[in-house]
Amino acid sequence: MKIGTIREIKKHEYRVGLTPACVRAYTKRGHEVYLEAGAGISAGFGNEDYRRAGAIIEPNRKRIFDECRQSAKA
Repeated sequence: MKIGTIREIKKHEYRVGLTPACVRAYTKRGHEVYLEAGAGISAGFGNEDYRRAGAIIEPNRKRIFDECRQSAKA
């Protein structure tokens, strides 16, 4: 399964959908996790934290949606 998380767009919104620990748990079970670059910054997690946990960092949110949508159709 492919799982994607994008950056919040609302002002003063500091949450993120997945923490690096969640990414690690998903990738250990064989899932692919896509994260929009900078999605965790406001929550205190950098791109490198997610990369070390196994996430694929993608700067383009449309690509994340497209990649995960294709996975859901398969």
